[in-house]
Formats: sequence, structure tokens, C-alpha cells
Amino acid sequence: MKKRFQYILCFSFIFILLGCSGNKIEKQSEKIIKHIQNNEFTEVINLGNAALKSHFSAEQLESMWQQTNEGLGKYVKIEEHIIDESDQQTTDLVVVNYQNGTLRFTLTYDSSQKLSNIYIK
Repeated sequence: MKKRFQYILCFSFIFILLGCSGNKIEKQSEKIIKHIQNNEFTEVINLGNAALKSHFSAEQLESMWQQTNEGLGKYVKIEEHIIDESDQQTTDLVVVNYQNGTLRFTLTYDSSQKLSNIYIK
């Protein structure tokens, strides 16, 4: 009986940790998307790790954003987060609805949860 309780307690703790990690990533992703929508590209780059900062500029992000959001209209809502976690990184695929279409933001974070890559489609 005592062992059974220990297993249940252990699994509950693991699920709580996984849920908190995913929730933190979701909030970070939503913050980044909000910065992008407000044309605050330097803020997004500043949230990145050293590798992102050395290979990706605010101007490149602005250009990517201008190419992908043309004609989409106003922001409606975030439809969903699909989070894939591994030992080295976490990727959050965020589906965002706009008046005239949908965008998918793929945001990758390193093991210290710093932004390491951005892709918008």
C-alpha cells in the first residue's frame, strides 16, 4: 500500500512539472508573438540566446513578418500550442488565427528556455 502511494505521488509530481514547463513555454511564446505583432523586433531578438543573436537580426525578423502577414487582417486568437520537448530543446508550434487566415509560428527554445530559432509560415 505504501509503495503504491509513493508511485502515485511520484507520477503526480512528474505531471505537475511537465505541465508547468509547458505553460511557461506557452506564455513565453505568446509574449514573443505579441512583440512581433507590435513590430517590436529588437525585443524578440533580445529574448534569444547567443546563437540566435549572432545569426538573426531584428531587420531579418521584420522582413520575415512583413512577407508573411500581408493581407491577414487583425489578430483574432491563438488557436493552439503544440509543444515538443526533448533533452536539448523545446519547440512550440503556435497556430494563430487572423481575420483572413492563419499563421504558424515555430518557436524553438534551448535547454535554458532561451529562444533559439523562429520560423513563421
